[in-house]
Amino acid sequence: MVLWSLDNYYYYASAILFMSLVSICCSLDTIRKQYILLHDMVAAHNVLRVTVYRGRYETEEIFSTELVPGDVVLVPPGGMSVPCDAVLLSGTAIANESMLTGESVPVTKTPLPDPAQGATGPLPDPPYDPEEHKRHTLFCGTSIIQTRWYSGQPVRALVVRTGIGSRLL
Repeated sequence: MVLWSLDNYYYYASAILFMSLVSICCSLDTIRKQYILLHDMVAAHNVLRVTVYRGRYETEEIFSTELVPGDVVLVPPGGMSVPCDAVLLSGTAIANESMLTGESVPVTKTPLPDPAQGATGPLPDPPYDPEEHKRHTLFCGTSIIQTRWYSGQPVRALVVRTGIGSRLL
């Protein structure tokens, strides 16, 4: 456009500048609309009702959008779609992780081991690491096919990450 302006093609240079600005504005508007549509689709898909422990034995049913890290979620025996990343505290679960890994074989998830079992003295809590403890982690977007509980305890999972911080989003 500078060269066209130097050669006295002012109208042509200004027309190219105008068309370029209109094209850029239209492209940005389209990208913004697609981002909002995708965000709304993901948010609408992850709205589920989950049962959360609000005390030792008290439970409350809330929407999955209200989950925060630290909540303890009851995993129903019939399974569920996992709305967040959570680590199993009790019981076992069979998870379909094909949407993450591509494998068609369901994976058995076991509870996080209790560091106090078999210890003679106080042990420091090991930090939770998703890579090291992935056998115990229920990932966002996967589906639980079946659960199994032991010694009368229901299957419980501790919420680790929600929303944009989870592995799927």
